[in-house]
Amino acid sequence: MAAEVETEVDPIDSSSFTESLLGSDFFTVDAMKKLKSYPGALLAAGVSVLFAGLLLIPYLGAVGLWDPWETHYGEVAREMIQRNDYVFPYWENAWFFSKPAFTMWMQALGMQILGSDIAAGPGALGRYTEWGMRLPFALFSILAVGLLSYALSRVTKARIGLATAFVLSTMPMYFLISRQAVTDTPVVSAMVCAMACFIVGQLDKDTQHRSLWWYGFYIFCAFGTLAKGLLGIVIPLAVIGLYAAICVVPWDKWKEHLLWAARVWVQPLGYTVGGAIIIGSVASIIAQKLGTGFFDSVQVPAPGFPAYRAHVWLGVAWAVMGGWAVGTFAFGHFTKNEKTVPEFWAQLFRMRLGTGMLLFMLIAVPWYYVLFTFKSVDDEGKTFWLRFIHDHFGRMFAGVHTTTPESQFIYFIQQGGYAIFPWVIAIPGAFAVLAGLKARSKDPVHHVGFIAVVWLAFTVTLLGSSATKFHHYVFPMLPPTAILIGIFLHRLWEEGLNKHAAALVLGVPLALLVGRDLFAKEDAGRRDINLKNFTDLFVYNYDRPYPREEVAEEVMFGAADCKQQREGTVTCVTTREMLGSAFTFALVLAMGMAAFRSKTGLFTTGLVGAAVFALWFNWVHWVKLSHHWTQRDQFWRYYEQRKPDEPIASFYMNWRGETFYSRNQVKQIKDNNLMTQYAAQPGRKWALVEHNRYGILQQAVGPGKTLTKIDPGLNNKFVLVTIE
Repeated sequence: MAAEVETEVDPIDSSSFTESLLGSDFFTVDAMKKLKSYPGALLAAGVSVLFAGLLLIPYLGAVGLWDPWETHYGEVAREMIQRNDYVFPYWENAWFFSKPAFTMWMQALGMQILGSDIAAGPGALGRYTEWGMRLPFALFSILAVGLLSYALSRVTKARIGLATAFVLSTMPMYFLISRQAVTDTPVVSAMVCAMACFIVGQLDKDTQHRSLWWYGFYIFCAFGTLAKGLLGIVIPLAVIGLYAAICVVPWDKWKEHLLWAARVWVQPLGYTVGGAIIIGSVASIIAQKLGTGFFDSVQVPAPGFPAYRAHVWLGVAWAVMGGWAVGTFAFGHFTKNEKTVPEFWAQLFRMRLGTGMLLFMLIAVPWYYVLFTFKSVDDEGKTFWLRFIHDHFGRMFAGVHTTTPESQFIYFIQQGGYAIFPWVIAIPGAFAVLAGLKARSKDPVHHVGFIAVVWLAFTVTLLGSSATKFHHYVFPMLPPTAILIGIFLHRLWEEGLNKHAAALVLGVPLALLVGRDLFAKEDAGRRDINLKNFTDLFVYNYDRPYPREEVAEEVMFGAADCKQQREGTVTCVTTREMLGSAFTFALVLAMGMAAFRSKTGLFTTGLVGAAVFALWFNWVHWVKLSHHWTQRDQFWRYYEQRKPDEPIASFYMNWRGETFYSRNQVKQIKDNNLMTQYAAQPGRKWALVEHNRYGILQQAVGPGKTLTKIDPGLNNKFVLVTIE
């Protein structure tokens, strides 16, 4: 009889990574003893916040705003301050309805705090303008990381909270978008904070403030809705509903739920319907007498859309809000003495759905309500509510401003690989976590895993089915992915390398393939870098040239000047080659650690490698890139060198930065004849033009004028020119 092969099983390791790395004596120091006296969840959140701050805060405002999004929203915020109007957004010479106001409020708040003199007359913007505009966004992202780490540490393990926070913070898309003052940052940060509150409110059995956590969920959903519309509330509520349907509600007891509802909720439903009819009717009558413009029926979004009069729309809106308020208090009154409540209805009470949605409406609805009654139109002739319908449902079903038409289902898979690099190596492990999750387990780790699964699945389905697709639409998918990877890293440490060897082996080719796309040469004749895949994650125009001159420079070991000394022992490599070599070395080292079953070595290699790459990208590469995606440097030179009454014009440009950095004083010229007239004016003039249109500018100015480029190598997209 053949002998059975024994399978070696690693014991459960309850020690921490820090203890394994630094030794148990490290925690005997008085300072460490004092730290360990604090709750583990609070310590995990504090460490997560410090690390995220280390990544995001340095150099945040050292470079100008990126065109076109930061400068577009920034100009609207600047107009808010200058016009002293924070309700009706304004852009150049028309109302701005493209995005809700929360992003601009954050920018305006930062500019006001740091005293950028936005409301002053013409002239260069203050040196700390970018710091003021970006800092609230970075702080919101840091808060999201810390709150998510706290929630996961509180209901599961501190290691899961720390791992998730570290993974999320070092995902390139997360730290790159978090460093920009754009709408995607607050909506995703608010979503993460809302889901963190939900996790504590739902799963923490020991909390004494369950209601506060749930109300925090609705408050952050309101912030997300004010940042980017319905996405801020639809995704969180959908995730909760799907999670509850899978993991909470006992569907085999549906008769019990129906009988309880029929017995208890008849009277509250009557009050709800009656209150809705009365409130809606009164609102409609008053609106008709006052001549409201709410959902003005003069414009309808599509043929066949009901062309009800404006006062009818307003009555319906008030009926919904008023009916919800009446129903909330009626349900609370008629069910307060119920001792046993079936689980489905108990879930609704547990999540404070009635009062929570009232709190949500109290925060989010007023601004939308005012804008829905606003009859003026934007620069495209759309009222706010028509723009609202267009941007929400037009993007979903028809496609709006998309640069990636007819994208297939693999679109976000590819972009997601770039967005989470180098954590793509852990994706097979994350999927292994999925395979082991139990829907109705008593272990909160399984519930957290299911929340992440539902969150990721719904987001992928919603955004993947959208007719409009941009690379950055993968951004809301990152937090749930980070949670699954965090659970995998926790299990990898606790259960050992043997149990997860297959997932680790499968992750290696994924990391190699994505790394090849990022670090490989674009063609055999160039020594440059291909990190454009990263920057495309958060730019609008993917044809924008990549500043290779900033990243293809040669770095030499053994001499002072690589370009002049190419003989002897001098070794010259490009930034791309250094990054590719570093990535390859880290991967080989990690594989070696895994082969020798050094769990501490494997984790140290991975964590240090991810941290170093993120720090380098934030502190070095992002700073170099930014000079080519902003017009601040050109306008600084213009304001430093111009003489009084020397105007500046932008020629065939619509990048928004020219409007923001000139305080809306730039002359927009998009016609050769107009440029000829502009150049014919007496005295020296200035112009800003794209490099590839400089020849057109020369022709438009004419042979009798002298054009001089000011620091032409400063920016690979724009060039500042004097005309004399």
